[in-house]
Amino acid sequence: MHDFERHGQIRGSAGKLRFGCRTSVRKEREKLPSVWCLPKVTHTFLFLCDFQSSLPYLHVYSLSNDAVSIESRKEAHLARAEALLLDMDYDEAVQDFRAAFDLVPDDEHNRDEKRELNHKLQSTQRQQSMWNGGQKDHRFNEHTGYPDGMPPQRDHAKILQLPIDLEERSKDIKCAWLRKQFKSLVRKFHPDKYKGNKKRAARKFKEVKEAKEILSTSWGC
Repeated sequence: MHDFERHGQIRGSAGKLRFGCRTSVRKEREKLPSVWCLPKVTHTFLFLCDFQSSLPYLHVYSLSNDAVSIESRKEAHLARAEALLLDMDYDEAVQDFRAAFDLVPDDEHNRDEKRELNHKLQSTQRQQSMWNGGQKDHRFNEHTGYPDGMPPQRDHAKILQLPIDLEERSKDIKCAWLRKQFKSLVRKFHPDKYKGNKKRAARKFKEVKEAKEILSTSWGC
């Protein structure tokens, strides 16, 4: 069983999709660790790629208006958005939820679906705002010691894939885990060595380094 199946990471709209390998994706499989393709829509395929991670990434190839129905494109964007949320890539997830929202007709028949997608979009935008930081208000501004606005609000232990009960352990154990996970993840996501999506590798590499610095300071490692 693949990781994305074991953790049930593709749900909701993505659950309607059925996966099956095709010989036509051989070239993609040579470039990526593992590739699954969604059902063929005319001459277009949608590919789900693991990228040597426990969290899947969806890539949409040749998603032209003529070849793929609006419903298929909407489902593809929603599936990728859900995967991106689990990967904590809120910037890209917002783009996909917005794309799916824009594909739903603005009429009485689709009013409920439009409302639901708008709710998902707004929720993801709030997560994006917290993750990126930078917003200025009465608490976070030049006069309160935050010239760059609100600091990013991130789960650094989650980024480093640390045990959930680590806070309850001794300093030596916490620091040992921190060093171990940091070494493993920077090796895994090093942009020059990562075999999958280079943009994702660069993002993960940066997040891991920042998380390690913050926790090292907080725990006195």
